[in-house]
Amino acid sequence: PCQRPDLVLGLKPHADGTGYTIILQDEVGLQVLKDGKWYTVPRNPTALLVLMGDQMEIMSNGIFKSPVHRVV
Repeated sequence: PCQRPDLVLGLKPHADGTGYTIILQDEVGLQVLKDGKWYTVPRNPTALLVLMGDQMEIMSNGIFKSPVHRVV
């Protein structure tokens, strides 16, 4: 457990259960997990980032993967 949860911002690692997640990055901090390593997604304030969710992974029979990601 965090000793000072009032000072922590972010989201724990997760994959979205939806079909798609559309993100407008207004801050740096989004990371994705690939091969056991966390990579920071470059911030582009003029673009939308689209993540495939668990439903799309199921419907595509695993062709499209639902990425595990977090915000730090």
